[in-house]
Amino acid sequence: MGTVARVAVGVVLVAAGAAKLAQPAWPATAAAFGAPPSVAAALPWAELVLGAALVAGLGLPWAAWAALALLAGFTAAVVDRLRRGDRVPCGCFGEPSPVPLGPATVARNVVLCGLATVAALVGDGGGPGAVAGGAVLGLAVVAGSRLRGRRR
Repeated sequence: MGTVARVAVGVVLVAAGAAKLAQPAWPATAAAFGAPPSVAAALPWAELVLGAALVAGLGLPWAAWAALALLAGFTAAVVDRLRRGDRVPCGCFGEPSPVPLGPATVARNVVLCGLATVAALVGDGGGPGAVAGGAVLGLAVVAGSRLRGRRR
């Protein structure tokens, strides 16, 4: 279970970081969310490095704990925005989604926090099937998040 969780979180972070780097509008999206320019510039790279470490199984369990801290920070920022009634578009995967932040964003992040916790606590032990399962789960989270934004 730890392998599935770490690979899933890693895939999501790699996809998020890569999408932000590929999206010229990312700095403006981050600014609309309230992120300082230095955070907007560093965040995609941090996601890429941390996600790659998780997928490769490097630096465990510390990489999983770092992912949990990052995801918890994202979740807290989203909850704070929602609490203030500021439903800015989500820039989680680079582009601003036409769907504003909402309970689904929080739910997705809570699930990812849970997966990061499992990755940190359970450890590795799965074989190629667990890696494949984690990749499929991570890609499903990314696809679900992106499709949700395009449906409305």
